Amino acid sequence: MEFDLGRLRSALSEIPAAAWSLPSTYSETRVHHGYRRVVLVSARQPWEHAHLFSDVLAAFAPIWEAWLSWIDPRGFIAPHRDAGPWRERWQVPIRAAGEWHGDDTFSPESGVPFQVRHWEPHAVVNNTDQPRIHLVLDRDVWLDRAPEPFEVYPIPDDMTDLVQRSLT
Repeated sequence: MEFDLGRLRSALSEIPAAAWSLPSTYSETRVHHGYRRVVLVSARQPWEHAHLFSDVLAAFAPIWEAWLSWIDPRGFIAPHRDAGPWRERWQVPIRAAGEWHGDDTFSPESGVPFQVRHWEPHAVVNNTDQPRIHLVLDRDVWLDRAPEPFEVYPIPDDMTDLVQRSLT
């Protein structure tokens, strides 16, 4: 499956700057730096800008939650495991940048969805000069896994410079 990148970017361009949350700082969150979001769907209810991505939402229906995730250039999400119970999660890169670190380390491709195993340790590093913008979708499909709490893992050596720069 692949989505029309021109259509995704056109929808993204219609999101006003004021709709995005303020960028996070690692010193405040201890998990991410330069992270912003726009909620599109929450508890099955579409929010203001959900209609812009209706084709993607329909392809992954039923949707429990969906949001746009932005990671600034030189931004990151430290290694962590999301809290359970978990739903089936997918990401659709709109502006791919940086690397995904999980079972495998890879550079996502714009328009090509990938499934996220958010019950396992994962991280994101955007060591580029472009923002990383993905549409994140939690399908209304529960995973048969015992719940576990949110957990942050030690910063790996290859992320140390980014974390240190974020603290200055």
